[in-house]
Amino acid sequence: MMPMHERDALPSLPRLLASALLHRGRRVEGSADLPNLALRIRRVVLERQAVERYRRHFGFDDGELPLTFAYLPAQRAQIQLMADRRFPLPLLGLIHRSNRFRLDGRIEPGDAGSMEVSTGGAGSMAKGLEFDVVSRFVAANGQVEIVSRYLHRLPSPPGAPAPQTEPVAPPGPPQGLLNFAADAGRRYAGLSGDWNPIHLPTFHRLLGFPRPIAHGMDTAARVLAAHGGAATALDVAFHKPIRLPATVEHTAARRDDGTVDIAVQSQGGEHLHLTGTLTPSDPS
Repeated sequence: MMPMHERDALPSLPRLLASALLHRGRRVEGSADLPNLALRIRRVVLERQAVERYRRHFGFDDGELPLTFAYLPAQRAQIQLMADRRFPLPLLGLIHRSNRFRLDGRIEPGDAGSMEVSTGGAGSMAKGLEFDVVSRFVAANGQVEIVSRYLHRLPSPPGAPAPQTEPVAPPGPPQGLLNFAADAGRRYAGLSGDWNPIHLPTFHRLLGFPRPIAHGMDTAARVLAAHGGAATALDVAFHKPIRLPATVEHTAARRDDGTVDIAVQSQGGEHLHLTGTLTPSDPS
């Protein structure tokens, strides 16, 4: 069993950003180089004002906590875990591949609980090294589990074939357009605390991006809001980044069991940005 380190509370945002920038990592060759790490934050509060700002930003209905909001404190805990000197990968440059949310019970704005995060599920692949970070927020009346998958690119050996494009399900019928302003990355960063330079005007050029790109969880939250926001499960996979500014198309198709297949694609359908499924709290 991996040792569980404990902290009283999440670190301040400036301290967290400094930790991410200063954590340079070291060279890794494969999954064997990734240690199993675990961290428990004894007290995490889903502040009512922060939830309300999140709701207004995306247009969520009043009532249940938007499931995607739980990623905000989880991401901060994940960064604190991966900034540990024993974690060998640099945080800047990690590619967020997917998130899997599961709600058990009920979580409401203002709830306080503990947050546990741990690394695991590492495995090499053609594009590099993928690994999972599992986050679990536990309150008095429920819990949310989030499995986040990240990719660390590894240099391809000379003569290696190009990685194959992963197959994805075709999008369903159009549901509407999602409009991303040129400053969408800055606005979501102010909401979430995710100030990765690739999302910010001007700073994106430091990492070789011709234009800033939208946060994947900004896109996911917009799609969830379009379906009312109340869900017990949400799976999202991130594909081609959305370059800002942009207008993209949201598609969805409901299955017989109430699960909804979701996707976000370019208006002409040339590029797929997000795919996934969601399970509404009331699937009827």
